[in-house]
Order: sequence, then C-alpha cells, then structure tokens
Amino acid sequence: MTRAVCKIVEKEWGQPFVMVGKPGGSGIIGMDAVVKSKPDGYTIGITSIAVHSLIPTWKNLRLML
Repeated sequence: MTRAVCKIVEKEWGQPFVMVGKPGGSGIIGMDAVVKSKPDGYTIGITSIAVHSLIPTWKNLRLML
C-alpha cells in the first residue's frame, strides 16, 4: 500500500518520495523511527491499525517521548 501511495504523491507533488521500510515489532519499530525523527516536515509514517492498538498495552516501551 505504501509504495502505491508514494507513486501518487510523487505525481501530485512533482517531487521524489522515498519509502523506507522498517519491518518488525508489529510496526512499532517503524513508528518509533518516525516519532524520533528530526521535525523537519519531511518524514511521514504509514502503518496498519495494529501498531496503534498495541502500543497502549506495552507501557514499558520508550516510544513517543
């Protein structure tokens, strides 16, 4: 799905749009990278609903700090 979205965004914005896959942890690893990225306006996170439903159950994770 993300690769398809990247192609559409490239056409609409007229800019290259690079997807970087961060597999593992039911999406937690990828979303952790997005949350901890430099707030420069160039990072977008796309994930499944699973990551959002699992995070609250894992209170000892150091995400979103």
